[in-house]
Amino acid sequence: MGLGLHATLHRIVFEPLRAEGRCSHLVLSALMIWAATIAAAAERQPEQSPSLPGWRGERQVRDGVTYVHNPPTPLESDAFFEMVEVWRLRSDNDQNELVFGAISDVELGPDGSFFLADYVLSTVHVVDEHGQVVGRIGRQGEGPGELRSVDDCFILSDRRLGIVEFQAQTITIFDFAGAFLTSWKAEGFGQFRVRPFRAEQVGRSLLVSFRILRPSDNTATLERSLALFAPSGHLQKLLAERTLRLTRGQPMVFDEAEMERFVYFAISPTDHFYVAPSYDKYEIHRYSSSGELTHVISRQYEHLKRTRHQLTDTRELLASEYSAYPDADVTVQAISRDIMALSVHDDRLWVETSRGWLDPPAGTALVIDELNLEGRFLRRIHLHGTIDNWHDYMFLRGPFAIRVTSAIGSYRSASASPDLDVNLAENEEIPMIICYRLCPL
Repeated sequence: MGLGLHATLHRIVFEPLRAEGRCSHLVLSALMIWAATIAAAAERQPEQSPSLPGWRGERQVRDGVTYVHNPPTPLESDAFFEMVEVWRLRSDNDQNELVFGAISDVELGPDGSFFLADYVLSTVHVVDEHGQVVGRIGRQGEGPGELRSVDDCFILSDRRLGIVEFQAQTITIFDFAGAFLTSWKAEGFGQFRVRPFRAEQVGRSLLVSFRILRPSDNTATLERSLALFAPSGHLQKLLAERTLRLTRGQPMVFDEAEMERFVYFAISPTDHFYVAPSYDKYEIHRYSSSGELTHVISRQYEHLKRTRHQLTDTRELLASEYSAYPDADVTVQAISRDIMALSVHDDRLWVETSRGWLDPPAGTALVIDELNLEGRFLRRIHLHGTIDNWHDYMFLRGPFAIRVTSAIGSYRSASASPDLDVNLAENEEIPMIICYRLCPL
């Protein structure tokens, strides 16, 4: 029982008695003790969900927020899906021309087309259901409708596509035919530049993960934040923030967990959204479309320790990311992030974990935790197939899994050198994009 019940009891019991002058101190004290006892008992008592028989987790409501704690094992038996290849796309063609560089995001359009955000070529490739490149949205440049970088893309209402540009500090919006419509920028931050990492539409608002650097004399504050913005660009609600104070002339140390981006989120069809804010916790925050926290979802989970190879690779990637800061050093975590991706599929939340990603059973590409939208752990989903679980990346979109091979190598090449053509030519394994349909077994 939260503050709401305390206030209700005060309003319907105590105030009328006082008004009529018939409440002695003894009676009032007894009532207050009775109310507090009921409230404390309700606060402590885990609530078994009446709508989900057999679920052995705990559900409590505190101060208007529902806390759902799941056991380590799901309610139902595991489900199995076969990854059936639909199409594949090489990074080069028969003329040795670059088809795509480094893919930073994949989105599934309402007509079945795929939008592939290319970090290197600064464009979004449009691929039809058969794997044919049928168009490109945006091109590299400095003019209106041209792109300096493509860090993320997302589907907007009315058949529009948003492209997130970290370098240009903007979100550029096109229609599906590739016509430039408008540019969006965050407003109200004065002289400080808001650089977005990722965005999604939530109702009429935009959910944006971004960075701000606030210099002042010999110091600066580096902020990484997640917030809801209005279509006009004005801040509606700040949801989460991490800060780091930098001092000129002193070593700059960036901790992987403390300064990671807020990019682990997913949107439901009803415009609720889910965020996994913590590196070392299996914890998901559910928000209403207006940004009110409604649920905190967790489950018992054992961290996955990194291998020596994974530690080395991660350190190199982080060092590349922070190379613009002089004398920067990075601190790498000994464990992988507990929650590595979130996605919503119809009325289910899919949670991709470190163990499901990096330590699946033999013959399995990925193991996913499936929760209902209230946060109960329903079952595990096994995707049968073979991938390189460290170097490849998988995007789960509707009934498809889109695999980008050698994703880490492509990103490292893109970060280290603007001339990706040379890097790809010297690479023994040509990166590919492979689309699979997920077929239940």
